[in-house]
Amino acid sequence: MTTSSIENNNRSMKPITTIFKNRFGHFRAGWRIFFYIAFAVVLLKLLDLLGNSFLLVRGENLSDYSLLLNRFVSKSIRLLSVFIPGIVLLKWVDRRPVSLLGTGCYKGSLRELSTGMLMGLFTGTVCVLILRLTGWASFSFNGFSMPILLYLLACLVVLVVSASYEEILFRGYIFQSLIEGTNFWIAVVVFSLLFGAGHMGNVGVTVFTIAFTVIAGVFLGVIYFKTRALWMCIGVHFIWNWTMGPIFGMGVSDSKFLRRSLFSYNPWESGFIGGPDTISEIIQGVVLIALTIYIWKVNWVKPAEYNRKLWAKYPARYGAEPGMSE
Repeated sequence: MTTSSIENNNRSMKPITTIFKNRFGHFRAGWRIFFYIAFAVVLLKLLDLLGNSFLLVRGENLSDYSLLLNRFVSKSIRLLSVFIPGIVLLKWVDRRPVSLLGTGCYKGSLRELSTGMLMGLFTGTVCVLILRLTGWASFSFNGFSMPILLYLLACLVVLVVSASYEEILFRGYIFQSLIEGTNFWIAVVVFSLLFGAGHMGNVGVTVFTIAFTVIAGVFLGVIYFKTRALWMCIGVHFIWNWTMGPIFGMGVSDSKFLRRSLFSYNPWESGFIGGPDTISEIIQGVVLIALTIYIWKVNWVKPAEYNRKLWAKYPARYGAEPGMSE
């Protein structure tokens, strides 16, 4: 084959290549998202077959711990179904470090997780205090004992797995790919709406519940973008759920798996549209909006040096050169 014919072949193949890859040699965001979803759906179906066949406790009137075990197995299956595709695609398709999923171990990862946990505990407690001091809800102590302590710890394990699954699903590979293919604000709006829609199947959900969940999605998206990791998001997520549910009893009556709590939650029957929990959801939403603005503006919430250097090799948004910030 002559030199001119080889050059003509290369020119004819180039447009085909650009359909899949951008000028940096990276797979385009749309293809990355498609590959991930296809892989995750197939893997979830396979793991569900395993879980439904061997692992889930069956029967009516299940005990408290049987309900928690079912929840743990169900969420563990879903965690694996979103975690494994991200790792595989990063390593063997994108040819990128697997730490880019946001769950790498580096200097500062434990601090980010701990900061998130403290943030979730503080924010949840502030919301409860506002409800209590304004008289919009009361909380009665149910007593402390070793059985309730063990139950609270079992709930914590389940909620850690559940929060990890949701963060990798909504702030992990697909979210990060969409940021690279568009920009942060488009990605955060899209996935916050999806985060809200993903909770529509919960028992007792109202329009105020969905609105609060969308706000929480923006809040967690901002945390991810400021840290370029999922550790703080996961910490906030599971401690918030643990504080509001098993500790203070909010949502326990409508839960499919929680049956006990350290406190009982008694909302004021206000007659508001959406039921007695409406004021609580409004307060939680307002607190999260304030905290989101604070997180966005402060300088101490920032990527660890490891993540800063890692992400500098890849575009921060569509059309940006690697190393450019949003």
